[in-house]
Amino acid sequence: MLHGFSVSDFQVLSLEFSWQAYENMIQEEFIKRTEAMVDDKDVDELADPFACLNFMKTRNLVSDKFLLALSKWCRAAVNRPATRSYKRPLAHQLVELHDLMRERNLEQNKALEQAVLRFVADDGGCKRRPREVKPLLYQRNRRYISCPDLIPDGIEPARPCAEALPDVFMERQASLVRACTPEDLARQELPFAVQAETAYRRLQRNKRFLRFVQEEQSEETQLGAV
Repeated sequence: MLHGFSVSDFQVLSLEFSWQAYENMIQEEFIKRTEAMVDDKDVDELADPFACLNFMKTRNLVSDKFLLALSKWCRAAVNRPATRSYKRPLAHQLVELHDLMRERNLEQNKALEQAVLRFVADDGGCKRRPREVKPLLYQRNRRYISCPDLIPDGIEPARPCAEALPDVFMERQASLVRACTPEDLARQELPFAVQAETAYRRLQRNKRFLRFVQEEQSEETQLGAV
């Protein structure tokens, strides 16, 4: 007995615990799941597909099915934006994948060819076409974000210079401006969505009226021709 420890305690501490059985079970499950991968969605579940590929190379676990699924993932991933928020292959990773598939006589894979072609065409995602801006037109079930006035309080917007030439069109428009009525004030107090809905209905009503007038005129011309 030494300070409360017995010989059996030292024997337990000197035992070698083996995790080989558990490691073999995990490895078998890993091989089973990687060989079951078919398309890009299966490979996309991995946190880093090419880090997984490097691990499989060190353990000699690379299979043809996983390489084919990884090539499909590369074809889909090269279309993603070139930012850190998205998983997409790099140039040296595509070269590495091509070399591996060439060693296994799988280089004639359309998915890998399309991925490389797309990667070279847009310069690794740097020359991607910018997203088209949606036009600012009223549409039903569309959200509009109200923005406050960017001009601080007490600062008036810039006015045209007094030495500038007078605009005849603007002078005529100023003469046609009428005074604001209580109906206009009440209309301005309504939310923007209500105003836009009213304007949209008025436009549709005018279109229907114009279509009706055109049909009446066409009928009159047909009767006159008869």
